[in-house]
Parts: sequence; C-alpha cells; structure tokens
Amino acid sequence: MSKYSEFFQFKVMISSEIIRTSYSVGAIIITGFGIFRMVGDLGYNSILIGIIIVLMGNIVWRILCEGWILFFSIQETLSNIEKNTRQYSS
Repeated sequence: MSKYSEFFQFKVMISSEIIRTSYSVGAIIITGFGIFRMVGDLGYNSILIGIIIVLMGNIVWRILCEGWILFFSIQETLSNIEKNTRQYSS
C-alpha cells in the first residue's frame, strides 16, 4: 500500500505535526500577551498578572498539546501493532 493511499484512507495521521506547530505559535502568542500585559500597564498587579500568564499559560498550553499528541500517538501505535500482527499471521 502506498503512502498516498494510506493518507487518503486516514491510516497516516498528520495531526501530531499540526499540533506541534500550533504549540509553537500558541506559546509565542501567550508569551507575547504576558509581556504586553507586564509592560502595558506599569502597576504592580499588571507585572504579577503578566508573569502568571507567561508561566501558567505556557504550562497549561503545553499540557493540552501533549494530551492531544498522546491521543494521536496511541492511534498510531495501535495501527503499527495491527500491521505487525497481520504480517506475522499471514
């Protein structure tokens, strides 16, 4: 079976690459927003809120992206197990 036919039969997942790219873009946006929050309003609360946004925002975003990658990784692993068992059973 060629890569193209596996792609169109949804046996090859591209979601993990999209999630990795989305993580990078999201981390940049979260960090930028946190820095903007720190610099935009020069009060003590704004600096503290900006630091919390940068730290907690990136941690939560990372956990969410890792969860999605784990979900798709399980699917890929199951597909590989299926391929290997077909190979040995025939």
